[in-house]
Amino acid sequence: MEGVAETANNEGRHTEQDEGGGEEVESALKLFLQYVELEKFILDLGNKELT
Repeated sequence: MEGVAETANNEGRHTEQDEGGGEEVESALKLFLQYVELEKFILDLGNKELT
């Protein structure tokens, strides 16, 4: 029975790796949003040159 209790205890425990995942996602989203803004800027420049 000790093994079962230990397994249940480990499942409820958060590790530092679990916490770090959110920061990685947030960082990736920020980079993606910067990329989108850059794309908009480049497209706007292209449109201004055409007109």
